[in-house]
Amino acid sequence: MKLLQNKRALVTGAARGIGLAIAKKMAVEGADVILNDLQGESLDAAVKKLKEDGLAAQGLHADITDEPSVKRMFKALEAGGGLHILVNNAGTSIRGVRAQRTGLTDHLIRKIAEIETEDWLGVLSLNLTGTFLCTRAAVPLLIASGSGRIINISSKAGRAGSDVSDIAYVTSKAGLIGFTKQCAKELGPRQVTCNAIAPGMTLSEWFKAHWESLDEAKRSQILSNVPLNRPAEPEEMANACAFLASDQASYITGVTLDINGGWYFA
Repeated sequence: MKLLQNKRALVTGAARGIGLAIAKKMAVEGADVILNDLQGESLDAAVKKLKEDGLAAQGLHADITDEPSVKRMFKALEAGGGLHILVNNAGTSIRGVRAQRTGLTDHLIRKIAEIETEDWLGVLSLNLTGTFLCTRAAVPLLIASGSGRIINISSKAGRAGSDVSDIAYVTSKAGLIGFTKQCAKELGPRQVTCNAIAPGMTLSEWFKAHWESLDEAKRSQILSNVPLNRPAEPEEMANACAFLASDQASYITGVTLDINGGWYFA
């Protein structure tokens, strides 16, 4: 039997990168997967590709930073069959917020003195408030399922800071670790588990572009701190999420699993 047979999962920020890899892995393991993203065309393309591969997938366009939008999404989920698994994957950095606001993309890592307040708030809004809104809306459905699972996507940056991320991103990812622990305490008595993964460098589309923008000396310097001497593939994060979402992880809660090639040890 597949790991997630007869389960229904929502993955936020699932149009590409780690989110898409998680959605695909969960669908391969038998789950009926709902992909959420704000980027409509990319989301539609991702859902189409999964369906072409014979996987059970559908898309829900929603802005998870907007409370009414989140409420509408979860009403649709309730009407469509409930929910067993929530993966809070959607996230961004100062670079991402600025690109959305200005239409310009760069690979600069901005320091505290260079960060505008609206960009700081934009990162926290998606990475923390969006996770809160989705989790709050999901709780009744997860309790009703009898074996609810919440998985938050944090980061090695939230554990130990970062040379390749900005302070808003680092702060939000650290916040997700605390959020995970408190959710585990509150929801455990209702048989809902809450765990997180903390990826290291992972070759999602945006990080791959940043990685390739670095010169060989900088890449070597970064990798000198990684015993496995390479970035991760998105699928390596997806495998861990599928396990945490499964019945095999039924007695694991409040844990942040470090997946970083040995870069950071908890």
